[in-house]
Amino acid sequence: MIEAIRKRNISRFAAYKIGQFIEATSLKENPGKLANVSNRHRFDLVKAPASQREYTLYNRLAVDLVFVNPQVHQLEYKGDQILQRIFGSLIAAYVDDQEDGRERLKLVPHDTERMILAVPAEERPARARLVCDHLAGMSDDFAVRTFRRLFDADFGSIVDLV
Repeated sequence: MIEAIRKRNISRFAAYKIGQFIEATSLKENPGKLANVSNRHRFDLVKAPASQREYTLYNRLAVDLVFVNPQVHQLEYKGDQILQRIFGSLIAAYVDDQEDGRERLKLVPHDTERMILAVPAEERPARARLVCDHLAGMSDDFAVRTFRRLFDADFGSIVDLV
């Protein structure tokens, strides 16, 4: 790892290690109650002990050196804020009651909107779940563009759509 850091070749090193970790696993049949329902419950993943120890070491290093720092936490916070604001807007548009007589804003793609509106309005949790599914399917870039279109006055115009 130190050599990979020195040569600025972390991506290749990580890909190689991931391959090794995958090769060091196997499946073991699990006779549990849900084994007949799906392969997810039918098998357990067995990891070679040496690979598990090495993985644990790399994981601890990554957490301590990469993920526990102010810059990463600031990015996480910003991402949370973006998703919360988009979620609130979509809930207001598609889940909350539209009692003011205004036409519903179209804030999601047509197919997604049709799925949400196909659920009766009184089934709010089911509609909210579809909103969550839409958010979960967003890439980071798409979520940021959506956020900016909704909340950044200097971003986007009707000209961008033509």
